[in-house]
Amino acid sequence: PRRYAYDRGCRRAELLAIKDNEAQEKVLRRHYRRLGFREVREVTDDIFCIPDRLLWGGIGMLMEADVEECMGKHTVEVRSLIKDD
Repeated sequence: PRRYAYDRGCRRAELLAIKDNEAQEKVLRRHYRRLGFREVREVTDDIFCIPDRLLWGGIGMLMEADVEECMGKHTVEVRSLIKDD
């Protein structure tokens, strides 16, 4: 159950480092890079980014990661976070 998407072939994760302000986006980008995400492209207020803004709910840096690589690097860390909750 915890690997639902992965077990059905999902091998790429995407997220948006939301840009509510410059400092927050900088922190999020650094954190997500540490987790293995790479920057794909900027989602801006431009008319061409409307579909992305509708999907993600804001502007910022679209990032993606290889799921297998992230699972290999961070499974222990994530499990310890889940135990703490």
